[in-house]
Amino acid sequence: VAGDRLQLDKDFRIDVGYRHNFREFDDPVITSDNNGFIDVNMFWKPFDNLRLTAVVERYYDESTSSFGVIDDVKSYGVTFDWTVMPRWRLAGTTYFDDETALGDIIHYHKLTSTMSLTHDVNDHLELFVSGLTKWVDETVSDENYERFKIGTGARWKF
Repeated sequence: VAGDRLQLDKDFRIDVGYRHNFREFDDPVITSDNNGFIDVNMFWKPFDNLRLTAVVERYYDESTSSFGVIDDVKSYGVTFDWTVMPRWRLAGTTYFDDETALGDIIHYHKLTSTMSLTHDVNDHLELFVSGLTKWVDETVSDENYERFKIGTGARWKF
């Protein structure tokens, strides 16, 4: 709804804003939900070949629960994008999500990290290898799981 940007340098800025989430539901038990939160987004480019960001935000997401009408998510994350050498880029993300299913007793803590190495063969073709790890803890029943994924491929750019 409202916010401000603190631009300390062309390579460093912090955006702070207040977000008000409101949603109406066609549900007899939960007819609506609304909440407010301070969102923060920080960008820093300490070197020409390295970009870092940090994000704090709250938003609604489609429910992962059978009985939930929507998920209320508080998310905290960091990302980096590093050009290691010409045509080679390493990028990564880590996010912690505190997720509550509205209309259900389910509450999740999720930690997700990704990493990718990309090589630009030419202006139209890039090759990549990427990995993902995800840890999910369901706090009501104290059940959790982990997931790992590795991928490789090619992207054709127009």
